[in-house]
Amino acid sequence: MRPGGQDMKLELPDWRMLVRLALLLLAAQAVFWIALTLAERAARPPGMHARPYVDFTVVDEAGQQLAGGQTFQAPYQPDPNYKTSIREGSARGIFRIPFEVDDPSEELALYLAVSRSIQEIRVNDVIVQPNVPLDSFSGGAGWEPVFYVLPVATIRKGANEITALVENEGFNHVFPEFAVGPAEQLATAYRWGNVFNIDLPLAGIAILAFTALLCLVVNWPREDRPRMRALVAMLVLLALKSYWLSFYPPIPISRLVNFMIYWTLTFGVIFASVWFVMRDVGAPRASYRWLWMGWGAIQVLCIVMPLTQGMFGTGPRDWFQALQWIELVAAIVLVSGAILALAVAAARKGAERWIERGILIICLMAILVDTADSNLKLMSPLDAALPLTFYAAPLFGLLLGLSMVLSLASQASAARNTVANANEILASRLATREAELRESYGRERDAQKRAVLLEERQRIVRDMHDGIGGQLLGLAVQAKARQLDADGLDLALQTSIADLRLIVDSLDSAEEGLSDALRGFEHRVRAQATAIRAELVSRIDLDQHDTVLGPRGTLQVLRILQEAVANAIRHGAPNRLDLTAGLNPAGRIEIAIQDNGPGFGSKVSEGRGLANMKSRAASIGATLDIASTSEGTRVRVVLAPKAVDAVERDVA
Repeated sequence: MRPGGQDMKLELPDWRMLVRLALLLLAAQAVFWIALTLAERAARPPGMHARPYVDFTVVDEAGQQLAGGQTFQAPYQPDPNYKTSIREGSARGIFRIPFEVDDPSEELALYLAVSRSIQEIRVNDVIVQPNVPLDSFSGGAGWEPVFYVLPVATIRKGANEITALVENEGFNHVFPEFAVGPAEQLATAYRWGNVFNIDLPLAGIAILAFTALLCLVVNWPREDRPRMRALVAMLVLLALKSYWLSFYPPIPISRLVNFMIYWTLTFGVIFASVWFVMRDVGAPRASYRWLWMGWGAIQVLCIVMPLTQGMFGTGPRDWFQALQWIELVAAIVLVSGAILALAVAAARKGAERWIERGILIICLMAILVDTADSNLKLMSPLDAALPLTFYAAPLFGLLLGLSMVLSLASQASAARNTVANANEILASRLATREAELRESYGRERDAQKRAVLLEERQRIVRDMHDGIGGQLLGLAVQAKARQLDADGLDLALQTSIADLRLIVDSLDSAEEGLSDALRGFEHRVRAQATAIRAELVSRIDLDQHDTVLGPRGTLQVLRILQEAVANAIRHGAPNRLDLTAGLNPAGRIEIAIQDNGPGFGSKVSEGRGLANMKSRAASIGATLDIASTSEGTRVRVVLAPKAVDAVERDVA
């Protein structure tokens, strides 16, 4: 099924689909006729249709008897009512209902199936209903029933008679079905009659109007909008027809205008229902043109035929009956075809909304049966003696409205579930993607970090080649030329070895952090301090994970500290060395070497060693502070803030 007016793909049915189709149609027929038969029985008390005819006399507007007071018979018709053609000039009829009573003390009542056109009711010539219209709803078909408890004082044992003054209806004298019997029994039928003729149609109109408004306010997807427009048209027209039949107010309009409105709404319901079904099952586009052409032609007939009454020898009854037969043909052809199309769509394997379509089939059957009953006077197939007394379409309009509301709620719930599921899937995929991105970023970051470390190592290797390698080459040349004595050669070799150890320490601890590098440096300096009989005090308070400088940065710090220690041992002869590392109040990393030697004061000019220390500090963005007094010398290196990581800075 492809809704929205798209061409429907024709497929040959298989036997399984034919079985489902037959079962669906049988189920819809069973539900419809069982519900309608039960409703008819509930609204019909015992004794209804017990007489083949009712006697009546005709009177004029002033109440004077016509036709010499002659008594006529109104035979029972399966409309159902007692009906006969109008006698010339007769505006009213007086219908006479004789009945026998065995026990006058028993509480009896009169039940009339509808109250239309009843003017006055008497029991044994005593007025129990004054000469005013009984029907509070003046619609075209669905008036409320009437229930009267007969005054006990007016009832006598044996023969009694009820007379009813009835205004004629259009072409006929009509008296409704009635029953005279126990009051309690008739009261039950009266209550059910009100439910089926008044309460349910009124509730159906409200539900239909609510459903139409609900369809109008929803922002439907583009492909669903044509189907929803057809649904709104069907709901609105069915609500208007139900209102016009049952509840339209007594406005001063002519019978001709009333009939025009009735037929316009009647054919509107038929064509709007077919339009919706065509949209729902995806009928071919070309078929809509024929549908609208047929609807337009019939609407012209609904206007032209009443206006031309009297021409060509035709009267009101002629054009009314002609429109009835046109309605019957249209309903049989169009509504029956719509029912079959819906059943086929619902019987297909994997069909959507099959419950909604099944209910719609039942409601379309009500429209079809109403139309056929107006012309063919149908009886219930479950009870051959049970006529159809009220219009079924307004009753099943309530079912249609409720089913559409439930369908819309189901579609909205399905849409919400789809959105929720989509959000869950999207969130899951997003979380997976974020995890993949984090993992990918972590791998890329590690790769970049390794690349930086590798580059740092390569720099150190070049530094070793150019530095230590150059130093050793110079020492070899000087030794060969005998330019160095044993002490000088030993000092030069010790310096080269110390620098080589610093390089190794910086490479080993580059990824672990500055804290580990300083502890390795402390171990080597302690051996040097022990050699000169000096005490080494170390206080290293750094988090190794927050102080990673990389091989190059670590090497520069260690070289500065090594130069400071070498100067202290060479020039100061201290007996105490203090190595401290931590964060200063400004949050920056601060490392210091302090001795208690005599210091060099301001008399010693800056040599190559101090210049190298400052150059190395500047190369890593650090600050070098050297203070020397008579109480000792302190070399302090202040690095970047704790949050700054030299390796991360290089990677960025």
